[in-house]
Amino acid sequence: MAKDTKKQARSFAPSISNKKVRHNFEVLETIEAGIALKGTEVKSLRLGDASLGEAFARIDGGQISLHNFQIQPYKQGHPHQS
Repeated sequence: MAKDTKKQARSFAPSISNKKVRHNFEVLETIEAGIALKGTEVKSLRLGDASLGEAFARIDGGQISLHNFQIQPYKQGHPHQS
């Protein structure tokens, strides 16, 4: 029986990590969270075109914001598509 490819695609979760952070800092706690993306950002991230090198998180008013997280533009996407 053929595997359900739609089910496999839904279970795919890209993972981007910063390997240098554990070398340069003492990590006291880790939190895994989702991120709200739209448009071609999703396709670019699935290709692994992202960098956490200079990224940091900040808690403001009970909400966590990710700053300096770089997602490269999706090459096949329209430049004005969001």
